[in-house]
This record gives sequence, structure tokens and C-alpha cells, in this order.
Amino acid sequence: MKILLTLCLLALLIPNSYSQVNSPIEKVKITYVNGATTEGEIYVIRPKDIFSPVKYKTSSGDWILLNGKSVESIVLLQSQQRFVSYNYITKNIESPSNSTSTFYKVLIEGDASLYYSLDSLKREFYYIKKETTLLRVTKKKKSSTYIDGKNYVKEDKANQIKINGLLSDCLPDKSLFVFSEMNLIKKVIAYNTCKKSTFEKAGLDKAKIVLGGVVGYSFSTIKFKDEHSLESPYGYSSSLLVKGTNDLSSLENEILKQSSFSIGLAFSIFPKWNKHFSFEFQPQLISRQWTSESQKFKMECSYLELPTVLKMNFNIKKYFQPTLGLGLNPSISLQSKYNSAPLTLGFTQESLQQYSSNGFIKITKVDRPIILPGEYSPSQQRIVTSAGFDLFTNRSKIGFNYRYEFLGSLTNSRIYTTSVSSQSILISFSLNPKRRF
Repeated sequence: MKILLTLCLLALLIPNSYSQVNSPIEKVKITYVNGATTEGEIYVIRPKDIFSPVKYKTSSGDWILLNGKSVESIVLLQSQQRFVSYNYITKNIESPSNSTSTFYKVLIEGDASLYYSLDSLKREFYYIKKETTLLRVTKKKKSSTYIDGKNYVKEDKANQIKINGLLSDCLPDKSLFVFSEMNLIKKVIAYNTCKKSTFEKAGLDKAKIVLGGVVGYSFSTIKFKDEHSLESPYGYSSSLLVKGTNDLSSLENEILKQSSFSIGLAFSIFPKWNKHFSFEFQPQLISRQWTSESQKFKMECSYLELPTVLKMNFNIKKYFQPTLGLGLNPSISLQSKYNSAPLTLGFTQESLQQYSSNGFIKITKVDRPIILPGEYSPSQQRIVTSAGFDLFTNRSKIGFNYRYEFLGSLTNSRIYTTSVSSQSILISFSLNPKRRF
């Protein structure tokens, strides 16, 4: 408990300086068509947002929309990724075609340049610029046809032929290639290298992985449910003698509870494709023990728990993000044992097998351990739900989460089932979570 109080106090004392780990706010440098420059912030949730008009925060604090008519380029200051307008690309181009895209990502700039864009219908296009020529290409769909019952697939190579022709003054090899962004980048780099010209290559988008630790306090419960399964009573040597059902009402009234601390590592993975989501992996060590004095049995186990959760955040503020999560927690038993004194059960006899024609119902008392050998299965998998919030600073990420887990089971008995659920309060802490791009 002292550890939790210390971390809570630390979270309150850390200043609200803003982090860019999973923030929708990107610090940028804007260059306008008239040559003026300014620095500010734009709002971006997913990378494709920047190909359309972007929300820009002015020095007065107001948010306005910027498009390619007034802006020449946008540079993301942390990653140095650069986006340019169509006006910028078509400088020195004779009679350029109209474009519905607003901004284009710079992949390579040199004697031959390569740009990437999404149009208003989210179709992908690549632009290759050389001197006064601008070539727009896109991946063509494969066509198929059936001839004599056989399916033949054909790929349209028209774009590859155009690219080879455009770069043929220094790359005479006109062999066709597989159309992909990586191969286009290699082709344009090969041309600039052949021309011995300097060129700039954009960095690749990357996911951000943050490493830290987590401590928690967990409450778990076990409930028993009578399956009323037909079986032989414990103690009879032959299953042919008698069959019936056990009365587990005394056991069903038991709700076993336990609480314990846990400690472990915390991995946060922020994907490049959307800032609303992150993957949380928090391997933890925890010891659990359930005891029933009335039923005279005890189960205990040390676990390596491996909860993996997909978290969604709401990006309300760039330093404060409420979250919801859903995932799975495989709990691996590292060490376990149980003790079970015989439990006296009422046994309802359904039939006497050797005199089946004169069957009758009879109640007798049967002693049996509540857990038989082979019925204890401490390893389990539980569904995880979580709710909480993350705090971000320039040097840290602190997460506060309530986690509820259910659908676990500790036994595989035929006469009853156990359901295990747990609730946890968790505090995670990660240092130096620099921007993920």
C-alpha cells in the first residue's frame, strides 16, 4: 500500500508539461506560398488525415483549416517528415493536371523526386517528378480470365513501363518490377545515385514502444456451481454399483475471496496507424491463496500473469487521456498446491444397477475430498476489461487503471464448476516516452 501511495503522490507532483507519445497534437513548421514561415500545432489522429485539409492552431489559440492553396509545405518538427502542396510539386511543370489531394508526403527529393498521396476517395497515388515531367502512377488491379477451364491472372504493367521510360536516360534497364512503395523508392534512389546528385529520403513511420513497470492490488473470488452430473459416489469400488447426484448446496453457498499485491513490467506499443489505440502488455508476478475453513480446503498458487490489452484512448487533452481496454490474461502457474479434507455430501441415489428393473431413489451420505487428484488446474485464461486514464509529461507516462477479469476456472471436476473473477487497481509508470514517429 505504501508503494501505491508513493506513486499516486508522484503523479500529482509531476508538472503538466506536454508529451507527444500518443498525442493528436503535432508541432510543425508551415511555409506559405508567399514564402512566409511560422511554427505552430496541427491536429492529427491518423497519418491519412494530413492528406486532407488539416486543423491548425494559430498563435491566438484558434483552430483553422489549412489547405494546399495557401500552404507550400508542412514539416513535422519531431520526425522531420515533410508534406508539400500540389502547387509546390507542379512548379516548372507545363500544364499540370488537376488534383483533388491537398498535401503530399515527400518520399524522395532530388533530380528525380517521389511523392505519395491519398485522394478524397482514399485512393493511393505516387508522383514521380523529373525536370519538367510529372508522372502519376498507381497500382493496377490484376485481371483474371478463364481459358479452357484454367484461371489465368494478368497484372497491368503499364505503370512500370512508364516509369522505366521516364528514368531511361540513366537507367537503361527496362525490365519490369513488382509495383510497391519500396520498389518505387529503390528505383528513384538508383536514378539519383546514377546521376550522382544529392537527394533527401524521408524516414519511415515507426511504432513507439515504451517500457516501464507496474504495481497493483488485486481482489479475486471463486464461486462453485453444481453441475448435477450423474456419477458414482466417491468410495465405491465399481461404477456399476450405484449412480446418482451429489448435493453441493453447502459448497455453492461458499464465496472464497483473497487479495494480494502484484509487481511486473509494463510495455506500451503505440502503432503508427492511429493515435486512438495502444497495445498494453504487463507481465506480472502474483501469489494467490483461497481458503475455506468451513469446507476444510485450501488452494494456493504463484502465477506469472501475461495480460495483453488493446486500449482505446479518447485524446481529450494531450497530457490527459481516458482509456478503455479489452484483452486476454493467460495466467501460468509457477508453483501450486492444495489441501482438501473429505467433504460430507448428500448423495441422491438414482438407481441400483444390478436390479435395474426395481430401481429406486435413495439418499445416502458420501465422504469425498472436494478436489480429487487431477481436478486442480490452476493455470487459466481470463477475459480482461479495463478503464482508466493515462497522464503524459515530457519524460514520463503514468497509467491508472481499474481492471476486471472473468471466465477463469481452477478445476475440471465433473460434478461442479468453479468461476474465478478478479478486480485490480493498477498503476504503471514509464520513463522517457519520446514521440513515436
